[in-house]
Amino acid sequence: MLLFSIFTMERKSIYEIRVVQSDNDLFKTRRYPRFDVVILDQILYYSKETAEKYIKHVVEKAVYDDLICFIVTERPMDALCVSEDDGIWVYDQYGEDVSSASHQVGDIVDVLRNDEIVLGFVTEVLDNGYIVLSSSSMKSRISVDARHIFNPHFKISVRTERRLKKAIEHSKTRIINNIWNNKK
Repeated sequence: MLLFSIFTMERKSIYEIRVVQSDNDLFKTRRYPRFDVVILDQILYYSKETAEKYIKHVVEKAVYDDLICFIVTERPMDALCVSEDDGIWVYDQYGEDVSSASHQVGDIVDVLRNDEIVLGFVTEVLDNGYIVLSSSSMKSRISVDARHIFNPHFKISVRTERRLKKAIEHSKTRIINNIWNNKK
C-alpha cells in the first residue's frame, strides 16, 4: 500500500517569476539595434495560477517601468538541479502568453538574448521558433525559441529602420537566388 501511494503522489513544484525590464540607467542609451535588460525580481509561488494572477496584477498597476516580459519557470521540488524538462512560460509586457503570438517572415522583432534585446527580422518560421537575421550589421542568422521573440518595445530610429529595410531586401534577394539556383 505504501508503494502505491508513493507512485500516485502528486508532483510538487514551485513557480519562479523573473521580471525582465530594460536597463533604465540614465547614463546608458536604450536604442536599437540592441539594448541591455536586467532581471529585477525572482518571486516564488506554489501554483502557476497564482503566478499568473501576480503577473496580471502587476500589469494592471503598472508597477515596472520599461517592462519587457515575465519568465515563469516550473521547478520540481524533488529535483536537485535545474532541468531542461522544467516548464517555462513567457508573458509579454501586457501579461499575455507569448506562445500564442505568431510572427511572419519579414516581421521586425525584439529578440531576448541573455541580458540584452537585439532588433532583427524573421527570415524563416520553424515549428517551435524562428530564424532571425540580427546583430548590428544585420548579417547574423540565429535560431530563436518562439518564447524569446516580441514586437518591438521602443520606437525604431529612421537610420536603423533604413538599415533594417536594406538588410531585409538583401536577404530576400539572397533567398530568391538560392531558390533559383536549387531549381537548376
